[in-house]
Amino acid sequence: MNNVNFHLLSLIYCGDKQKLANFLADVQNVKKLRLRALRFGGWKLLNPVERGIVSTTVRVLTKIRSKLLLETLVRIFMKILPHLLSRFEQRLMQNYMAISECLERAADKSKDIFVYRLKRFRDYIMSEAWKHTVAEFTGAWTVYGEL
Repeated sequence: MNNVNFHLLSLIYCGDKQKLANFLADVQNVKKLRLRALRFGGWKLLNPVERGIVSTTVRVLTKIRSKLLLETLVRIFMKILPHLLSRFEQRLMQNYMAISECLERAADKSKDIFVYRLKRFRDYIMSEAWKHTVAEFTGAWTVYGEL
């Protein structure tokens, strides 16, 4: 997975409109999300006017300067963001959230400084979620019950 996909995953699960606006300010990112929406079927959820706004933006502009257009694009993409993930990416984020919750519970129960540091180390959590998701999809083990 490339950085755009990981960034997209974080945008979907945090639901922050300001971060999404910063991401969509670059027309190349709008183009990537448009192609992803076409590929995964999220494009069908938009009405023809919204599709036209996104398509025209991608074809005509190189940089988005209008705050009104940016707010409109954010509103449009907030509607379809959850539909832009593959099954693997959806499962990856579910595992990521489950591991994060386990670390939160462990940090609440114990006063170990290592657990506090570990819960803030996002790369570790993502790598563990990645390992679990790959193992599930390849059949190395079934969904585990401890999370």
